[in-house]
Amino acid sequence: MTWRDGGCQPLPRDMLILDRDHVRQAGAESAARQAVAFLTRRGGPDGFWIHLDADVFDQTIMQSVDDPRPDGLT
Repeated sequence: MTWRDGGCQPLPRDMLILDRDHVRQAGAESAARQAVAFLTRRGGPDGFWIHLDADVFDQTIMQSVDDPRPDGLT
């Protein structure tokens, strides 16, 4: 099992995944710019949806998640 498939159906190879560690390292604004650039690139998707898993937030500000983790995003 790899992180990309998470034990579920395999994710598309061309899917952009910006995980918590990436957002923390790049900064939220930079990560958002990367996502917009990816989605609006020439030959990019005709449409898209954005998923934000609330479990990435720090458990002190988001206590009602299924899988709280310490050191989340604030």
